[in-house]
Amino acid sequence: MAKQTANKPAHNDVIKLLTATERKLFHASQGTALSKATAADLGKSIALTRALRDKWQDQFRSQRRAGQAAARARGVEGNDRTHLKSELFTEMLGRFEARLAEMGATVATAVAAKRKAATRPSRPARTAAHRTERAKVRASLAGLADAGPGLKTAGRKAGSARKAKAAPAALPKKKKSARRRPARG
Repeated sequence: MAKQTANKPAHNDVIKLLTATERKLFHASQGTALSKATAADLGKSIALTRALRDKWQDQFRSQRRAGQAAARARGVEGNDRTHLKSELFTEMLGRFEARLAEMGATVATAVAAKRKAATRPSRPARTAAHRTERAKVRASLAGLADAGPGLKTAGRKAGSARKAKAAPAALPKKKKSARRRPARG
């Protein structure tokens, strides 16, 4: 059974508070999973753990402020579980950073490697790639147009020819009647 101190409950009690994603991260911070992790995995885990730690610390602070405002007194507790989660993520972050230090990589390089892999290409690069792709498509369409006489070609001239064929024949005009309207009077 896990050790339990007077101030802290056992990890099993705290794990019950975690979501599925947080639980996976917790298990990745311990034992063989931690020793098998690569620098890139650790960088990703550090970034996620740091974000979750900050989230739960902010949540704890806002709950404490709300409790103090409601009770108009300092020291009002009631968000113990939130505080436990923030402490747990702080411990996890420490384990991840210690393992990364053992590997000889720095946190900044691991996190930067993760960010670099996740960034999308710059706008000029995306534009150039799109233009290259469109040129290939236009070339293949031009190849289809030149392929044979039986194929329809797309373009302005072909479109106007279709419109001319699709236009109905003009109907003969109606004759105006010779009848006049009676005058109002």
